[in-house]
Amino acid sequence: MSDTEKDIKLSIEKAVIKAFNKMPTEFYAIDLINKTRQYLGTSPFDTTILRLLRLIRQKDFATYGWQCIDKKTAKYKKTTLS
Repeated sequence: MSDTEKDIKLSIEKAVIKAFNKMPTEFYAIDLINKTRQYLGTSPFDTTILRLLRLIRQKDFATYGWQCIDKKTAKYKKTTLS
């Protein structure tokens, strides 16, 4: 991965974190995706944003924990410990 690709991934990751922090306790994946895109001013793939959300949760569950509470509608619930 080139330095530019690493910078882009880091920027998207920061936008995902910012969007996650703005979400209510229960939220839909599409709302998080749209908020992330709004912060970035670009449109990365949905799968990229959701993959990074999973990686962020894996790194720091206490702060960025969540679970899918409705797979059909892609509704999530924060389960953070903080």
